[in-house]
Amino acid sequence: MTSKLKTFWNTDFAFKWLALKAIFLLGLGRFAVLMVPFKKIAGWMGEVNYETEVMPIDLKNSSLSQLGKAIRAVSPLTPWKSNCFAQALCAHWLLKAESIEHTIYFGVKFGENKKFEAHAWLRAGDRIITGGSGHREYMVLATFSCS
Repeated sequence: MTSKLKTFWNTDFAFKWLALKAIFLLGLGRFAVLMVPFKKIAGWMGEVNYETEVMPIDLKNSSLSQLGKAIRAVSPLTPWKSNCFAQALCAHWLLKAESIEHTIYFGVKFGENKKFEAHAWLRAGDRIITGGSGHREYMVLATFSCS
């Protein structure tokens, strides 16, 4: 057994269930990114150009840290590309099901060779749940709040 599989096997049932839901929703998110017009997806994500409140969250009493951890753990293991947009959609659907307020951000930056690079990330409270790696480097173009 690989070390990742052993680690997964030794986690509690709640985390395993969350990871399985994340795999399914990452697939759904990837399908949506490839097949559904952005205008339609935007309607699913919430109110455009608004943000939810940035309030501290007690991670000991929150499933948010587990949610981000589960999505980050399974994303590289999917047979499809689970990019930042698919991860943000996955987290959005899971948080919306729990009635947890959150905001999805879309940003751009100039990358190598002066080409635009796009990125999506999701914040709930004061925590970046998905896409947090390097998100501060991006200029925010749009936000979608779900409350």
